[in-house]
Amino acid sequence: MTSELNKDAFIDAAVNGRVEIVIESLMNNLCNVDCLDDFGRTALIISASMGHKDVVDALVAHKCNLDLQSNKGHTALMLAANKGNKDIIDVLISNNCNLDLQDKNGRTAFMYAANKDHKDIMNVLISNNCNLDLQDKNTGGTALMFAAHNGNKDVVDVLVAHNCNLDLQDVNGCTAFIHAANKGNKDIVDVLISSNCNLDMQDDNGLNALMYAARNGNQGVLEILISNKCNIDMQDVNGETALMIATNKDIVDILLANNCNPNIQDDEGYTALMLAFLHCHKDIAYTLISNTSSNLNLQDHKEGRTALMRAAYFGDKNLVTAFLRTNKCNIDLQDNEGFTALMVAAFENHEHILDVLISHKCNLDLQDNRGMTALSLAACFERKDAVDMLIRNKCSLDLQDYEGETALSLAAGKGNKVIVDALLAHNCKLDLQDNLGETALMNAAEKGHKDVVNALISHKCNLELQNKKGNTALMIAKSNNHIEVAALIENQLRRDRNWDHRKALMLVLAESNYLLPSSAATGRVVQTPVDLECEAADLMYSKKVLSNMFLVQNIMRYI
Repeated sequence: MTSELNKDAFIDAAVNGRVEIVIESLMNNLCNVDCLDDFGRTALIISASMGHKDVVDALVAHKCNLDLQSNKGHTALMLAANKGNKDIIDVLISNNCNLDLQDKNGRTAFMYAANKDHKDIMNVLISNNCNLDLQDKNTGGTALMFAAHNGNKDVVDVLVAHNCNLDLQDVNGCTAFIHAANKGNKDIVDVLISSNCNLDMQDDNGLNALMYAARNGNQGVLEILISNKCNIDMQDVNGETALMIATNKDIVDILLANNCNPNIQDDEGYTALMLAFLHCHKDIAYTLISNTSSNLNLQDHKEGRTALMRAAYFGDKNLVTAFLRTNKCNIDLQDNEGFTALMVAAFENHEHILDVLISHKCNLDLQDNRGMTALSLAACFERKDAVDMLIRNKCSLDLQDYEGETALSLAAGKGNKVIVDALLAHNCKLDLQDNLGETALMNAAEKGHKDVVNALISHKCNLELQNKKGNTALMIAKSNNHIEVAALIENQLRRDRNWDHRKALMLVLAESNYLLPSSAATGRVVQTPVDLECEAADLMYSKKVLSNMFLVQNIMRYI
């Protein structure tokens, strides 16, 4: 207990600068000169931090260990450097302390002095040959990197003057030069360039100083780097250049004015123009569109999309117009799925984009990899405005995709009567059959779309066509239990067959002089005694006819 009390008194004396108690404790061997407090600190560490030089002198005179480290790895030298206690630094150095020990974070005494801009202490440490290039354990930073990052030019000047390593990289691959450029510390950038640092070193993401300056909008730094022949088109790990990552139009203007390549593609095939769309930098997009070196027809690697297709996708009429006014844009390029800008606009139902594209004479009837046109895409995905626009501009209504589907059959299958009506109103073909032999009517019947079936019937579609399995629309409707649809078709079939019977009857009667020949040609019954007996539209209409086997036999020839 007595020993513990003595230690506490000794440590307390060091904290408060009570040199007489420190000396008395040491002279009487009341405690160990290197005893530790609860934080692992010795009396020397504490007194050096507090600036108690006389206590430090007494401890050093009693042969204390100058290089013991606290729980955080701090030494007396580090804490004295941090507090700017030069006189204590002189004592410690003159007694041969270790200048280059690192704390738990890898910081040295010099780093502490540099961080606080204690030039006198830095000079003392340098004159005693401390290691200027030690890197901390967490970030890999050096004293130069910290100074460059913090904008401390005086420290940078000192370090450069003493030949520190300019191009060391931290754990992220950044150099002091990259740190300075990233923070926009133009004066430090100048110093490092004049000291011949490597201008084009890249961090772990492949970014160099130029890219950081471009990304952050540091115009002054960018101009210095370009004037010193930095690689303006260097690409990062994703293949992106300074132009691609620039977010400021002024920066883009500077890069283009210095002949950067606007057509470089990143790993995904994106150009600076495409990325400007994706990041919503419209002012940059306009600048790149108008640049005479820009290739507007480049396609990305994944989808094969062009910048025009992306503008169409986003529905930006002004950008689409800007593209087309350059006369450098291939309006009908197709992506990896065969989509054109027109198809993209149709799919997205961007009527205003369709209007611009059509006014610039795009091909309305190109087919994608599935054989679908802009119209069939619009019909399939129920884009009514797009359908109307394409029909008004006289696209082909009846092109079939590679499964044989038409816009009508797709719309019928979806049950979209509004689109079906639009197509029917412009006389599309009703009875085209797909690869399975199915028609628009069959598609609608299968799904039970009664109103679509009714519309098709009213336009005289063929009810008796069979698909490759031999099924008619009526059979399909019944097999799917669509009773009302089946009834619609069945009733129309009955009416059609009854009309055929009546027509056959009239033709035979005409041959037998029961009808006037001119009436027989039109299928209209004349007001004769025979006519009055034929109103039920059946083979039982006329007893006179049925009693005449010659007439019945001839009627059967027409049924």
